[in-house]
Amino acid sequence: MGTPAGKQWANQFERAKIMKEIGLDPVIDIWLPAPEPPPEIKVRKWKEKDPDGTCPLLCAEYDTPKGKLVQKVRQTEEWHDVTHYNFLPQWDGNAHRPKDRFDEIDMMDDWFTRRYKAPLVNDPEDLDAFECLLKPPVGKKRDTWIRNARRAKEIAKDMDLLTQARRVAVGDWFMWVCLIEDFFCMAMIENPAYVSRFYDIIQNYNK
Repeated sequence: MGTPAGKQWANQFERAKIMKEIGLDPVIDIWLPAPEPPPEIKVRKWKEKDPDGTCPLLCAEYDTPKGKLVQKVRQTEEWHDVTHYNFLPQWDGNAHRPKDRFDEIDMMDDWFTRRYKAPLVNDPEDLDAFECLLKPPVGKKRDTWIRNARRAKEIAKDMDLLTQARRVAVGDWFMWVCLIEDFFCMAMIENPAYVSRFYDIIQNYNK
């Protein structure tokens, strides 16, 4: 991905420095933690062949008290491209995925939108199980987020920059966990109660 002045940044702090150098006024993001399955929910991840194509499938199964949810995503040839793996927000302020997790999927990812083989949420019957997955981090992961959020604030202060809390929600969530053409083109017209319940679940988490 090209950057101002022909430079490439590795994290948002380098990005902010470059932007300041060319006269812009950036901000430092403090990413609110993404929802994740609570520790008591069993999560299984694996990789398999796609019988309908040449791309392998990255898969995950979430065994919740309200039923199992399975998602399968096509690992297309550009999966390891810098525009994907260098621009995923992490709690430490960097924007990369650890190399040992290149072949795993998180519960939500912008890249799922046009690569889904089997979405996490298919229909209204999946919403109870989906709601079980939407929990803020706890324990060590929560402590890590707090520590790194504070560090981001310190760096912003040293750079004389403002901070902003970031976590895109609502419409993005629909794209992360559903087949976008089914949800936006059909469900919103044919099943508004489904869409409304989905929205309420997301808003409850955002509180």
